[in-house]
Parts: sequence; C-alpha cells; structure tokens
Amino acid sequence: MSNCQDTTENHDTQSLQRPNQHHDTLNGSILESHNGRIDQISSSFDLQDEAISTTSSADGNIPSILADLNRAQDLADSIDSRLDSILSQLGDITAELEQNLSGHNNTKTSEGSQDISKPT
Repeated sequence: MSNCQDTTENHDTQSLQRPNQHHDTLNGSILESHNGRIDQISSSFDLQDEAISTTSSADGNIPSILADLNRAQDLADSIDSRLDSILSQLGDITAELEQNLSGHNNTKTSEGSQDISKPT
C-alpha cells in the first residue's frame, strides 16, 4: 500500500505541477505584456516631461522674444519715418530742379538760341 500511496502522491504532485507550469507561463506572458505597456507609459511620461521642460524653457524666453520684437518694430518705424523724410526732401529737390530747368529753358541767349525744352 505504501507503493500505491507514493504513486498517488507523485501523481498528485505531477498533476499540480502541470497547471502551475501553465499558470506560470500564462502569468509570464501577462507580466511581459504588462511590462511592455508599463515601458510604453513610462516613455510617454518621459516625452511629456521633455515637452513640459521645453515649453517651460520657451515660456521663459517669451518676454525676451517680445522685447526683441518690440525693438525691431521700433527700429522699423524709425526707418520708415526716415525714409518718408528722405522722399519728401527728394520731392522738394526735384520740384526745385524742375523749376530751375524750366526757367533756364525759357531764357534765350544773346546769340538767339531757342528754347531747348521744345524740339525744333
């Protein structure tokens, strides 16, 4: 009987091991799947942390960038004003030259030359 009991005990032990091996394999697959998912989530958090860090860094630069843009706008306005002044002066000079040329062209020399503003 002792042999029979030993066989039963061995049989019970083997039958218990098989489901455990299958259970361990299943748990291993689930664990690997969960670990892969955990790695994905961890990577996602790393990317979010990097994005937040980059955004925070950019946010810190925004006042400096705005100040640079304001200075650039002021410079552009100054250049525009200066160009308007130069164009106005050129208009005045052009008008004066046209007046001088028209007055010069209408005068005749003692030799009787004709007005050079009109073709002969």
